[in-house]
Amino acid sequence: MNILTLSLKSLRHRSFHTLLCVLMTAFSVMAGVLVILTADHMKNRIARDTAGVDLVIGARGSPLQLILSSLYHVDIPTGNMAQADADAIANNRDIAQVIPLALGDNVEGFRIVGTNPNYIALYKATYDQGRAWTKPFEAVAGAYAAQSLHLKPGSEFEGSHGLGAGGHHHADKYKITGVLKPTGTIIDRLVLTSVESVQDIHHEGKHEDHDEHAKAPEITALLVEAKNPRAVINLPRMINRDTQVMAASPAMELTRLTAMMGISSKLLIGAAIVLMVMAALSIFSGLASSLESRSDDLAVMRLLGMSRKRLFSMIVAEAGVTALLGALMGLIAGHLLFAAVIAVIEPLQASGASALVFRPGEVILFVTVVAAGLLAALIPALRAYRTDVSGLLRGSS
Repeated sequence: MNILTLSLKSLRHRSFHTLLCVLMTAFSVMAGVLVILTADHMKNRIARDTAGVDLVIGARGSPLQLILSSLYHVDIPTGNMAQADADAIANNRDIAQVIPLALGDNVEGFRIVGTNPNYIALYKATYDQGRAWTKPFEAVAGAYAAQSLHLKPGSEFEGSHGLGAGGHHHADKYKITGVLKPTGTIIDRLVLTSVESVQDIHHEGKHEDHDEHAKAPEITALLVEAKNPRAVINLPRMINRDTQVMAASPAMELTRLTAMMGISSKLLIGAAIVLMVMAALSIFSGLASSLESRSDDLAVMRLLGMSRKRLFSMIVAEAGVTALLGALMGLIAGHLLFAAVIAVIEPLQASGASALVFRPGEVILFVTVVAAGLLAALIPALRAYRTDVSGLLRGSS
């Protein structure tokens, strides 16, 4: 009978304790997998949404708020800037491309963004249906927005004032001319139109309020691609010093954001490590206690010809099988749990999160857990190795 068969029989004999050890190990791995998948998805999502944007320029206020509202559309903008100021900045010789954003309206909670076709190209989006807008109050819907709002070419909708659902409805209607394919970026959750459409609808609102003074056109922000790395450093200094607007670097602000997010991730990883240690201790205690109850059996095995090395290998194999089963169950459970989380959190669905993707960190986690289980078996295995058979037989008699 080989070592593995003997180990499996021994584990089956202690089935209840073996099950507890496996479940403890699986739970620790599941927690670790959930942290890895979530953190990796967030990291990739942040990188995708900022690709090609060196600076964001907008009204003075919080730089992080400007980044969150203009790149991720999860915060309120810092304000608006005059179209004339935006045009002056766009003509700077150190700027390769400027993409304007005009915010302020939504349709059932999905933001309406006034911009130009370069915004679609920025996220490498392509059309699933229809075409781009060519005149005011034509619009293009991102994949997730179109699916949620049941929009298709020819559909019409009214925008609501504000960036959240429930605002005052504007009288003018937008008409969908195109629907984009999924990209896994923020553009999937947006409805895009021309800057002029957003400006016109709010200018019209001023007349409805009987404002005697027509307000100059405004936009919310500019997404800027600089010509070279030097310009990325110099432009913010110049803009923040010499103009009435503010330039913020996505790289710098997102470093701050990820640092704040990192605290939570470290806490979760710490909890997973604690669970991992507990699982290893559970394996250790199970093997150690079993040696006491199996002392007679071990003595008989030795008398029947089992060598010390073979006995040592059997104890280690028991721990290895327990850790391996727990790690496999934890990997599967972790992905199933992440799939459940995706199913109930809409932003994860919209950003293309998938539970079918395996990350390098999971391999490291798997190997670490199995190694911890094997290490936990060393002391009990050494005890078995050093067992004095004659002493055990004298004690039992």
